[in-house]
Amino acid sequence: MEERLNRAREEQARRELGETEVAAGPAWLLIGAFLLSLLSVAGVQHLGSWARPGAAEVDGRAGAAPLQWAALLSEPPTDCSLEAFESGLEGALVVGRWALPRVQLFLTRVLGAGNEEVYAGRAGWLFHRTGIDYPSGPPFLDPGRLRARRNNADRCDPLPQPDPIPAIRRLHEDLDARGIRLIVMPTPVKAVIHPEGFSSRYTAAPTSAPLQNPSFHAFLARLKAIGVGVFDPAPLLHEWEEAKGNGAAYLATDTHWRPGAMAAVAEGLADVVEQRADLSDRSSLPYQRGALQVSNFGDLTTMLTLPQGQALFPPERVTIAPIRGPDGRPWQPQEDAEVLLLGDSFANVYSNREAFTNRVAGREYHWGEGAGLAEQLSFFLQRPVDRIVRNAGGSHTTRRDLARSIESEAERGRDRLGRVRVVVYQFAVRELASGDWQEIELPPAPEALSQPRARPGAAEGGQERLIRGTIAARASLPRPYTVPYKDCLFALHLTGVEAPSGEPAATEVVAYLWGMRDNVWTEAAGFRVGQEITLRVRSWEDPEAQERYASHNRKELDDPELLALPAFWAEPQD
Repeated sequence: MEERLNRAREEQARRELGETEVAAGPAWLLIGAFLLSLLSVAGVQHLGSWARPGAAEVDGRAGAAPLQWAALLSEPPTDCSLEAFESGLEGALVVGRWALPRVQLFLTRVLGAGNEEVYAGRAGWLFHRTGIDYPSGPPFLDPGRLRARRNNADRCDPLPQPDPIPAIRRLHEDLDARGIRLIVMPTPVKAVIHPEGFSSRYTAAPTSAPLQNPSFHAFLARLKAIGVGVFDPAPLLHEWEEAKGNGAAYLATDTHWRPGAMAAVAEGLADVVEQRADLSDRSSLPYQRGALQVSNFGDLTTMLTLPQGQALFPPERVTIAPIRGPDGRPWQPQEDAEVLLLGDSFANVYSNREAFTNRVAGREYHWGEGAGLAEQLSFFLQRPVDRIVRNAGGSHTTRRDLARSIESEAERGRDRLGRVRVVVYQFAVRELASGDWQEIELPPAPEALSQPRARPGAAEGGQERLIRGTIAARASLPRPYTVPYKDCLFALHLTGVEAPSGEPAATEVVAYLWGMRDNVWTEAAGFRVGQEITLRVRSWEDPEAQERYASHNRKELDDPELLALPAFWAEPQD
């Protein structure tokens, strides 16, 4: 009985719903449209790659480097290699690169939405995600938070050292052993000073103090307890921004501060340096400040990947103050200075023109040069200042560069810190919650410096040569448009190194190459471990190489022992 009832219900359902019948013509039309949609994407991709081998161009932007199938298939896939291949696939799709800027423009203009890295604020303001996460996130010194960060690192990066205290203590102790004072300067990000640009909550009830992470003041107290000098510029910037006529302290569409706010911080820092360091008498010849208007698209605008020519976020115009030395020439760092600044992009902006240049519709936009934090500090101190600055990674990159510089100078028979009396360590406060605080030991002061010690395989001065070797390790690269810096160098560890010309060479070296230019991965970004390559190199310590490349965003190898190897600036050769 039950079986007959079920059959009856099925028959009734068929009668009520009917049966869909598609004639042959419409059926073939639907199938053809489906196949055409699939093949058209592949066809556009093929034509785009054929039109410009290695990189297609959409809206004036070059595409990513070709997909590295060989790198994916040469060894068992891992989470990291699959992620890298997926990122390359996203960047290589011509249709996707055409559609994404237009979809993003609609989302931002109509819905006020950003993307995974950039948040749209109020009245045309943009904010970096990590800058919002810092004041709104959990206490960065909380033990549970530290454990979580140790265990939940990005799958392509080594496990970070999340606690900043041991790293800064090590730097303080190493400098103190040389009789050098350390002053730490945690630089506020935009949301700390301008929360009202992100949320109307802070417009209705203005904050009476900068908006810091819950652990920030405990962090400062612990530094002071171990004898580290601290200069917190946040209260100064907060007051400066509220002062009548000063305007905003930060750029609306960029992660960095405005020139006037930076100069105010440099003046306050100069007072702290003079109070805490025993400096020699200053020169009677003055440093001088100029004035120059520059304009640029903010780095957050670039990270939104909007179409070129968009008018939603136009270039911002500011007046910078280039510094000239006592001889009237543009300011230059002095290695024999008593003041050394270690800094990130907050120190480098307005200083390195090339690192912050945008080329749009045949026109070049930039933030100028010769007017950064070190230059302003030099003006207010009226004395020379040396600097080691690097975009990104302020939690460890400049300390690593200082260690390498000390080792390199010792091999030349010189003491890198021989005349330094105070080191200012500047970094963005977001690094406290998201940075990798590796403990990096500075080489001790050499007991005697007489004859330079030649490092095997190191090229002298601007001398160039060819080397060939096998990649033993490589640093990972950020995905295009996911970081505020459009250019990025990355490190390779080469073994079995030979010089085709027969010149002697070290068997192991570290080489730095462009991995990303104008938010596009280079061909070198596809180099893989185990691959044999030929490079044209020059010494990384060469002054020209340092001036042109050292302050750019750079991804390093994790092994600190590789700091002892000869390092080179390198360009791939066929």
